[in-house]
Amino acid sequence: MDKATRDALLLSLLAGCVLVIAAAARSLGGIEFRTALFVREIIQNGPSLIPRLDGAPYYDYPPLYFLAAAATGAIAGSTRPIALALPSIIAAMGTVYMVARLAARGGRVLGCLAGAALLATPMFLDLSSQATVDALLVFFITLTLTSYYRYLSAGAAGALLVSLAGIAGGVLTKGPVGGTIPLAVLAVFLVLRHSFRRLAGMLLILGAFIIILGAVRPVVRLRLSHIGNADRKR
Repeated sequence: MDKATRDALLLSLLAGCVLVIAAAARSLGGIEFRTALFVREIIQNGPSLIPRLDGAPYYDYPPLYFLAAAATGAIAGSTRPIALALPSIIAAMGTVYMVARLAARGGRVLGCLAGAALLATPMFLDLSSQATVDALLVFFITLTLTSYYRYLSAGAAGALLVSLAGIAGGVLTKGPVGGTIPLAVLAVFLVLRHSFRRLAGMLLILGAFIIILGAVRPVVRLRLSHIGNADRKR
C-alpha cells in the first residue's frame, strides 16, 4: 500500500469516527422521519422497489437509500438515528477516500489537504450524519467523476464500467438528477480538455439517457400505480 492510499484510508476512517459520534448524539429530524417510516415498512413487509408510506406507494424517491437503511437497521436491530444514518456515513467515508486519493495525484500533501477540507466542510458533515439520500448521492456522483478521470488517464475499461455504475447508483438514489449532474459535469470537463470526440460520445449517452427516461418513466409510473392499487385492494 502506497502512502497516498494509506493517507486516504486514515482520513476515511477519521470521517467515519466523527460521523458515528455525530449521528449517535442526535435524534431524527425533518425528512428523516419519512426515512424511518419507509424503513419500518420494509422491515415489516419485506423489500420493495417502491417505497411505501402506510402501505401506499410513494413515487417521489427511488428505493436504494431506504433499502440500505433497512438493511443496517435490521442488522442493528433498531431504527435509531445512527442505524438509519449508517448508509450516509459509509458513503461519506467513501467520498472522502476518493477525493483524497484523486487529489494525491498532485502530491501527498495536496491529497491530505483535499480530504481534510472536505471533512471540515460543515454541510458535508451535517448531511453525512443524517438519514437522508444526499450523502449517498454525493458518493455516486464522486464515484462517476473520479472513475471517468481514471479512464481518461489510464484507459482502463474497468474504470469506465465503474463510472457507468456510479450513474446507475445515482439514479437509483435520487432519480434522474443522479445521472444528469455527473454527465453534465463530465461534458463541461471534456470541453475544457478539448476532447471533442469523447464529448460527442458523452452527448450521445446523455441524449439517449434523457430520451429513454422520458419514454420509460410514464410507463413505469403507470405500471407501479396499478401494482399499488392491486395491493391496496388485497
